[in-house]
Amino acid sequence: MNDKEWAIQYTDERYLTKKELAQAMHTSLVDGYWLDVRNYRGRSAHPLPHRTISNQRFWLCLSPGVKAKIASFEGQLSHIVGAIGKIDDGKQKEEVERAFLLRCLTAEASFAKVDISPLSLKALLNGTYHEDNPAHAPVIAYLATIRRFLAKKPMSPDADFLGLAYGSLLNQEELTTFYRTRDFDHTASRIRFMTGGDFHYAPFETVEPLMNEFFPFVFDTGVSVAPRAIGALYFLDLVKPFLEKNLELACLLAKAIVAKESGSPLAFLLPFEAILEPSPRYQSLYIETQHSGDLTYIVTYAIEAMAPLLLSLDEEIKRIRIEAYRNDMRPLSPSEEKIVKEPREPAQMSLLEEGPEPEPEEALKEPCAPEPVPEPEPRPVPQPFVAKTPPEKTPKPDAEEPRPVPEAPLTPLSVERAAPLVESASEETEVAERALSTPEVPLSDKEIKEYVQYLLESNPNLNKNQAAFLSSHCTMGHYYTIQQFKRATRCAYETARTSMDKLAKEGYYEKKQCKNKFVYTPVRQGGSK
Repeated sequence: MNDKEWAIQYTDERYLTKKELAQAMHTSLVDGYWLDVRNYRGRSAHPLPHRTISNQRFWLCLSPGVKAKIASFEGQLSHIVGAIGKIDDGKQKEEVERAFLLRCLTAEASFAKVDISPLSLKALLNGTYHEDNPAHAPVIAYLATIRRFLAKKPMSPDADFLGLAYGSLLNQEELTTFYRTRDFDHTASRIRFMTGGDFHYAPFETVEPLMNEFFPFVFDTGVSVAPRAIGALYFLDLVKPFLEKNLELACLLAKAIVAKESGSPLAFLLPFEAILEPSPRYQSLYIETQHSGDLTYIVTYAIEAMAPLLLSLDEEIKRIRIEAYRNDMRPLSPSEEKIVKEPREPAQMSLLEEGPEPEPEEALKEPCAPEPVPEPEPRPVPQPFVAKTPPEKTPKPDAEEPRPVPEAPLTPLSVERAAPLVESASEETEVAERALSTPEVPLSDKEIKEYVQYLLESNPNLNKNQAAFLSSHCTMGHYYTIQQFKRATRCAYETARTSMDKLAKEGYYEKKQCKNKFVYTPVRQGGSK
């Protein structure tokens, strides 16, 4: 049977609803065209085990074009998880994880309607968040939950997983209730007695039966991982089986399905939250899917929403890795550049000809020189070279003579004198000095600038010098001194002392006494725990 061109185009290329088909064809008389589209989709329909709220069986269109899109998207997911897993450097991996988590939290804050600035999100991810804002609690709890599953072996995406995730989001060790036992309002009870009504959540009496029928779909081996993950996300958004945190649980369940399939908890970094960001098209497809049961609408929409985002995050991984290699590189000295550049040109030219060029040049020079007379002339060259070595050796012992004097007497007396010097320095001082001598800044230059801006915006009590010093001296476990502040900001000692004390008073540092001086160590901020 020959399929119509428009049926293939508006299924495989763009999976449109009837209303979108009318807009694409610029006519309202599309019943005949729509019948061709439905027939084409029906021949590739794959029934699913669960149902909509209005008892409509879910199904999936697996036409050649749709299957190709799903396969390509699953390849993207696998590539991203694998690329993150291959990063061996801990600092690079943390920076990549922050980039992915920033995208996840941005979308979560959007659909959860949490007013939090990008700078606050970045500070939260960097462990430098220092705000007492109860409105940010949902985002902080969601981040803690993702990190909890990132540190665990992938769980089976079942009711036990949902219970663990739900308790983590609510910050409850043990749940007193699970599925909701009441409705959010009276709309669902009214719509139940209407034909073709638009449900925005399931009546509470139907939640448990719907969920029991849903879990076999999660483990359906006849359906590939992407439709199962996206379908699970949509189903929890449709039914809303819990009193709160349904959208967050929908995203976490989608991640858990991919994590179990791939065997890697890094799948919890995938930004499935982008699917649920407020969008007029998602809302229209949300209704269309529950009326028709065609889950392909949501699957193709999710692929369109996530595919470009995954591409940009893949580029971010490459940028972070290249930037790390670039920081490790140093410019060549003039002498090194001369060594590298000079021999390459003749070597490349000689490869294009039968014999190397330097050899004929030497052959021309040898006959020009009369007999072996020129040979003894170059021999005096090693004589000055030999003459140069003794003067180079003689000054060395002269310069090093004062050093061997204390080192020469390797007697017990020298050991006894050296021992008090080691014992006089405590372990705390030794650790502090080591931290001061080799400070490691966990933030990139861009993140430091953003953190300075965040500090100045979130705490008006700080000045620019204090914010700048704190942003580049915030490594946990390191110790910083007043002298470091003085050198970094080029201020007077008294100004440096009062500034460090102020940072300690504001809760950014903990002040400790170490022998005859004070040191300051960063305090882990509340949102990063």
